[in-house]
Amino acid sequence: VRRKLYVPQPGWGQFIARVVVALGVLAAMLAWLAGPADLWLHASFAHKAARLSGLIVAGALAYFGTLALLGFRVRDFNRREVH
Repeated sequence: VRRKLYVPQPGWGQFIARVVVALGVLAAMLAWLAGPADLWLHASFAHKAARLSGLIVAGALAYFGTLALLGFRVRDFNRREVH
């Protein structure tokens, strides 16, 4: 930043804030849905696989749903400047 190799553009603060909020929602959702460790330790492989698949889907929905609610669009990930 000091040598002007990286100059933050307007909107980066808002972009990072949206991602941090979505990550917080994702973490809370996964912590809540994961359940106690005993459940994972004593469950069969099939039950663990099914539960993990559900956690992955729920996590993705929570993360991307939160970003959508905050006004984030897929094109925001693809900002490119021509130098």
